[in-house]
Amino acid sequence: MAVLRISCRRAHILRTFRHSLQMRKYLLGLSWLSLSSAGVAGPVRFALDPVHTQIVFSIEHAGFSMSTGKLLRPTGTLLFDDKNWAASSVQVEMAAANIEFDDVEWNKAMRGKSYFNADVFPAITFVSKTCTQTGPKTGVLSGELTLLGVSKPVDLAITFNKRARHPYTLKDTIGFSATAQLHRSEFGMTATPKTVGDEVNVRISFEAVRQTAITKPIGRK
Repeated sequence: MAVLRISCRRAHILRTFRHSLQMRKYLLGLSWLSLSSAGVAGPVRFALDPVHTQIVFSIEHAGFSMSTGKLLRPTGTLLFDDKNWAASSVQVEMAAANIEFDDVEWNKAMRGKSYFNADVFPAITFVSKTCTQTGPKTGVLSGELTLLGVSKPVDLAITFNKRARHPYTLKDTIGFSATAQLHRSEFGMTATPKTVGDEVNVRISFEAVRQTAITKPIGRK
């Protein structure tokens, strides 16, 4: 009889555990459904994940190679409306001191006054003005880049990668890729034109995590 009681108790515990797992999955599903449906009402605010956001740029070096640098740990906010891209916007800030060329001397030179002048102009910012959808997952994000205190228009060719519940954090997460071209001389960065090219190619890949739903895009009155 004792063995029977223990067996019944174990069966009860197992049923309770399975039920709790099913309820957890059900509640998570309801939570995700509410997050997804919230996005239909208008722009949703996402915060950049600096760990999974990469900003990489390349520039010609004396005709021998394309030197590649990174802007580490950017911060910013994305407002995205998957039903109306025109209502979407982006605001990003990068620290000039976070420029990385994987070499101590290169880093020192690039952060110095001849190039990014990080001590005088510590912040590099991009604020979007318009977002135009060109295909099911593509668009153009037009905005203003401020570098060395000079603001110039820049267009980003963007690709919407995915929006889903993150498999580890279980948070509403979105991902985009983007490319752009600009000329450093337009921002007053004109040092060593014979050895450092003028055209800069930029590649961006980022993830952002949902914050709260709002209706007013960033940078617009």
